[in-house]
Amino acid sequence: MKILYISRLFTGLEQTVVDKKWLPTGVPTIYKVIEALDSEFDLFLVFNQKKGYYRNKKFNYGKINIEGIKNNIVLNRNIRLNFFTNKINNIMTELYQLIRSILIIIKIQPEIIYIDNANIILASFFSRFSNIPICLRIMGVYPVMKSYYKSNNIISKFYRQLYSSPFNLIIGTQDGSGTEFWLDKAANKKTIKKILINGVNKISKNDFNDIDSKKDKIYVGFIGKLEKAKGADLFIDSCIKYLKKRNDIKFYIIGSGSLFNFLNKKVKNHNLEEAICFYEYLEHNQLYKLLKKFDIYVSLNKYGNLSNTNLEAISLEKAMIILNSDLKNKTDIFVDSFLPNNSVYRINRNDIVNSLVKALTFFSKNPQKLLIYSKNISSVSKKLKSWENRIDEEINLLKKLNEKKRI
Repeated sequence: MKILYISRLFTGLEQTVVDKKWLPTGVPTIYKVIEALDSEFDLFLVFNQKKGYYRNKKFNYGKINIEGIKNNIVLNRNIRLNFFTNKINNIMTELYQLIRSILIIIKIQPEIIYIDNANIILASFFSRFSNIPICLRIMGVYPVMKSYYKSNNIISKFYRQLYSSPFNLIIGTQDGSGTEFWLDKAANKKTIKKILINGVNKISKNDFNDIDSKKDKIYVGFIGKLEKAKGADLFIDSCIKYLKKRNDIKFYIIGSGSLFNFLNKKVKNHNLEEAICFYEYLEHNQLYKLLKKFDIYVSLNKYGNLSNTNLEAISLEKAMIILNSDLKNKTDIFVDSFLPNNSVYRINRNDIVNSLVKALTFFSKNPQKLLIYSKNISSVSKKLKSWENRIDEEINLLKKLNEKKRI
């Protein structure tokens, strides 16, 4: 089977493109599917650079040979000309990437086009003007995607039309962002919809780190993009506020993002570098080793609290602090049922800093509670699929789509 995979250039794939070696970080849903498709089928990868934060300022565009991937990939640039407005630059970027993709399709004649949400304009075009089966991949639902169904302006109407295109299949990630509610509104009634929870690294009990309730320091970790939407700024504010009163916690922050330098500077200004440690760039196995050392894992993701690292923390049966659900915006409704109240410590998303400091103080004064929360979450851990089984599930959906069988 010949598959064309069109994806935005995620920051987790950025270093792979620069070094020309397959060493992805982050987004395991993306890179594990790529690895499986590349090993089993004739895979052609197109990465489209989009507007957003990138560590590297310069890339080699066009065809790139990546060690570890059979076929050359294609990297398409994001057009940014100073004499045009951002809106015009965005339109030019989409047109350029559309034309480049059309030329690739004509050349390789794929049997399936697997395309992510960042390329929704391309996906809609191909679903309407080609006979090739199209699978749209949605990695959760962002607030802007929800806003299209709350307004009647031209942009909202335009995107509603895009998402209602006659895709053959939409695969969505169940990350707590309300994918199930959004797809009911957005997707074409004839489109097949599948919502999947991501996988985890299944390990033996011997690999678990026992929590030592008598040690001097509790290790608290935050993993994710250092952006306001992920709550990175509020996490640092909570750390600083907590450390003004107590010094029995060591904090770890893993991730890159537009706030990295700002937050680093803020910690240095408070002379807290020893108590608050930053890791900007870690390969997945290194990140996983550090995650195992945490006594408490904190997630302040305002868009949904069932991300990849959250699932890994559940798999490792960590005591977790997460945000409570947001009924108005349909966020973390699924998480409420998936994670029972006694398995995680929920805090008020409308008063995050004070609520988090209170939660950390609770565990600091009652370290035995770490073991109780860890034990309670073990029942959820057993329900999670291994990455191998999870990726097989997605690959089988693509196989059935190619065979035009009922999915």
